[in-house]
Amino acid sequence: MKKIALALTCALGLGTLANAQTVGEGMLQIDKKTSVPAFTLQMNTAKKNVQETIDAKFKAEKISGKGGKGGTTEYANVAYLPLYTNIENNNKCNITTKVDEKGGVSTLYIVVDKGLGNYVKSTTDAANAELAKKFLTDLVKDIYRTELTHQIEDQTKVVEKAEKTLKSAEDTKAKLEKQLETAKDDITKANADLTNQKAKLDELKAKVF
Repeated sequence: MKKIALALTCALGLGTLANAQTVGEGMLQIDKKTSVPAFTLQMNTAKKNVQETIDAKFKAEKISGKGGKGGTTEYANVAYLPLYTNIENNNKCNITTKVDEKGGVSTLYIVVDKGLGNYVKSTTDAANAELAKKFLTDLVKDIYRTELTHQIEDQTKVVEKAEKTLKSAEDTKAKLEKQLETAKDDITKANADLTNQKAKLDELKAKVF
C-alpha cells in the first residue's frame, strides 16, 4: 500500500510538469450576443476530468449550481471560495463555469460576478483577479489527480482482463495435461491389450495342421 501511495505521489508530481497548463484571462461566449470576462485554465486533458474536478470542488464547499445558457453552470450568491473576497459584501458573488474541449485541450472558464454584471478582471480588480488565477493554478494538481485516478481505474480493468485470460489459458493447459495423462494411460493399456491379443492369435495359428 505504501508503494502504491509513493508511486501515486511521484506520478502526480511528474504529471503536473508533463501536462501543459496555462492560466489566464479571456472572454466566455455565453451565446451569439453575449460574452463576459472570464479567467481560464487550459490543460492537455479530457473535458470529463476538468468537469469532474470543478464539480467536486464546489460540492465539497456545499455549493449547488444550475444549468445556464451555452452549457454553463451558474452558482448564485456564493458565500466563500478562495477565488474572491469582499468582507463588506460578506464575500458573496455569482460564479459561472464552463468547460470546453478541442483537439485534446480542455479549457475551464470561471466568471466571477460581484453583482449586476460587475465582473472581476485584472484591469478593475487586480487583487481578486490574482485570487481567481491562483485558484485555477491550485486546481491543476486536483485535475491531474482525477485524470490519474481514471487512468488507474482503466488500467486496473485491463490488468483484470489479462488475469482472466491467463487463468483461462492455465485452466485449458491443466485440462489438456490431464487429457494427455489419460491418453498415455489409454495408450499403455491399449498396447498391453494389443500384445495380449496378438499372442492369442499366434496360439490359434500354431494349432493349424
